Amino acid sequence: MLNPKTLRDAYRFPGFRTCAALTPRPEDPGGVVPRLERRQKNGVLGLRHDGIGFRDSRHHTVRDLDASKLRIYLEIEYRRLYCPSCDAVKRETVAWLARSARFTQRFEDRIGQLCREMTVPRVAELNHLGWDQVWRMEMNYMRRLLKRHPPSEHLRAIGVDEFSVRKGHRYRLVVADLDQRRPIWIGGCGRTEDDLQM
Repeated sequence: MLNPKTLRDAYRFPGFRTCAALTPRPEDPGGVVPRLERRQKNGVLGLRHDGIGFRDSRHHTVRDLDASKLRIYLEIEYRRLYCPSCDAVKRETVAWLARSARFTQRFEDRIGQLCREMTVPRVAELNHLGWDQVWRMEMNYMRRLLKRHPPSEHLRAIGVDEFSVRKGHRYRLVVADLDQRRPIWIGGCGRTEDDLQM
């Protein structure tokens, strides 16, 4: 089992610290849940509105990178706040969570890297995830790659492929720079000549 110092080092996230205890996850026999506590009791992450009032807090479990054969699920507390200017209840933003808030960003990046080497069904099987979850994480990973590294102006060789979005012959196209081995465009509504012209 992981010792407290290893836990603190492995799960050091901004604004949170790791408790020493690990609890088993009832839904997943191979999973354990380290609990993360806030460093500041009244701190709020990611919201910068005037007049925001604390409403309540909730506990949320997210999947993180595996530790050997253990699947790690982090339990965190997030806060919900009332914003009078928006007249809405907003959830604080935790920067190290993925867009879906079901996984950490580093887990989603790891899944995206695995999808570059293996098929989506195989990655899903190895990580005990659904095919559609892995597919969505791969798409988010490719979008982040495009934002961080825009396409080169001097393309030498490109590859065009299609992937299935859902049943019923719904497709999208992906164009990749073959020299740098990364996507440069994702889109279209099918696999027709009009989609290729886009």
